[in-house]
Amino acid sequence: MNSQNEILTLSDIIKLFKAEPIDPWLLHFMSLGTLTKCIKDAATALKGPINTKHSKHPHQHRLVGQTLEDFSNTLLTMEGKIQKCKEFDKLFEIVKSCKISGIGELTIYDTALRIGSYLNVMPTRVYLFRGAREGAMILFKKGYLIDVKSKNLAITLLVSNFPTEFNKLEPYQIEQLLCIYKKEFELLP
Repeated sequence: MNSQNEILTLSDIIKLFKAEPIDPWLLHFMSLGTLTKCIKDAATALKGPINTKHSKHPHQHRLVGQTLEDFSNTLLTMEGKIQKCKEFDKLFEIVKSCKISGIGELTIYDTALRIGSYLNVMPTRVYLFRGAREGAMILFKKGYLIDVKSKNLAITLLVSNFPTEFNKLEPYQIEQLLCIYKKEFELLP
């Protein structure tokens, strides 16, 4: 809700989201010097952008440092395959194949997205993990999703499954919007 306690529309929520700066973590990974450094930093969720209050990404703040290091070392063995990726779905599958105990689906997605930003290989579908899944579920229950027939949402949805207001957003941005604004979605008619 805004300061006048008016209920926001879907268009209002998207305008709020678009007014926010581009994710500084993704900008950071776009500018790293080598793929090796990118993989290491992406998997450990450390050494994010300068001027952030977290040295570890908030999504991974509860994960043990050694677990992230082990994940990073496993992922580094796949550097050659990662270098050849031209599609995000393939990159995601490579990162997922390196999963170790203690690493969940959100860390896998975040790591693939960070590496993808470096490689300029971004999602073409909207991935739904944790908060994004919750946001999508709210939109589903309120009838906003198009051609989605099951309350058991798939891991990914097409941009075309969302209302037309979402068309100006990239799939990774829709994922972020679903997570960040899920409470506002609850207030939609």
